[in-house]
Amino acid sequence: MATAGIEPDAVIARSPAALTERVGPETVVLDPAHDTCLHLNRTGGLIWDALDEPRPAAVLAERLADDHDIPLERARGDLEAFVRQLERYGLAEVRTP
Repeated sequence: MATAGIEPDAVIARSPAALTERVGPETVVLDPAHDTCLHLNRTGGLIWDALDEPRPAAVLAERLADDHDIPLERARGDLEAFVRQLERYGLAEVRTP
């Protein structure tokens, strides 16, 4: 079942141009091509790290739910919000099969 618009079998991929650096508990993502810099909290960093290669939304939501001990539906909604933010900054794309 889809939650908030991203189908579970959709593949999420991060921009290959993005550079990543850890600064304390945060992850800083810089995309020089779009002049974009984002500071990600621990949860955002977890998802970003999981996108070291393109992955299905269902896999990412399950990882998020397990890591934070939250219901899967909430994890799907949180993932949707985060991925949509990455898309707005040109840092990720959702590929539907």
